[in-house]
This record gives sequence, structure tokens and C-alpha cells, in this order.
Amino acid sequence: MAVTSAFSKFWAQLSYGFLTKLTLTVEVAKKNAFNLAAGRVFIGFLKNVFPINVLQAVKSVPEVVRIFCATANPAKVIIAETEQRRGVLGVIDGQSTFGIEAEKDIEDRKALLRKFEYQL
Repeated sequence: MAVTSAFSKFWAQLSYGFLTKLTLTVEVAKKNAFNLAAGRVFIGFLKNVFPINVLQAVKSVPEVVRIFCATANPAKVIIAETEQRRGVLGVIDGQSTFGIEAEKDIEDRKALLRKFEYQL
């Protein structure tokens, strides 16, 4: 599998600052892309980083049209198939809801986002 120009640009953008310690697990991404067998799909698996910290870098790559999922949770990909090809319809991410957030839950979530240096 050849490395595309979009991937090269993406990796170059991630190579600065705190992201230099990031580990891209290429073999896992290759295996999952092969199993999906859908065209025009970029899959990246990252270790030692929270998805929220790299999302803007991914969005800034001109070839990226849509991001279906950026998560540390297990995810399932929904595929549509015709006689000629396959395509990604969407991604199911995470778990069912446990309930409605209380004020304490909201404060905890915001504190976690601030820890990731996410702008609220």
C-alpha cells in the first residue's frame, strides 16, 4: 500500500510540537482499510494521544473531506455495497447512554477537556 500525498502532508503537520512523540500504528490501519474494502478511505490509528488533540491537524489536510470518527472508543463502520463498489455510510462510536448529565458530570467533563487544552 503506497503512502499518499494526503497522508504525507498529514504526517508532516503532526510532526511538530508535542505530537512528535505520537506513534502511528500503520499496520493496524492497513489491516482495517483492507477489511473495509471501500475506496477513498483514510484510516489512522494513533497511540499515546487523545483524538481531540489531533483533530484540527487532520481537518487542515485539503484532501480530507469528512471525518466520520475520532475516538478512543470501540467503533463499528457501516458499509454500503453495490455491484461495482463499496462505501462508508457512517460510524457507530462508543456505548449507549447511561443517563442525563448532572451538574457534577458537566463540571468533570469540562475539566477533562481543559486538561486536553481544548477550547471551550
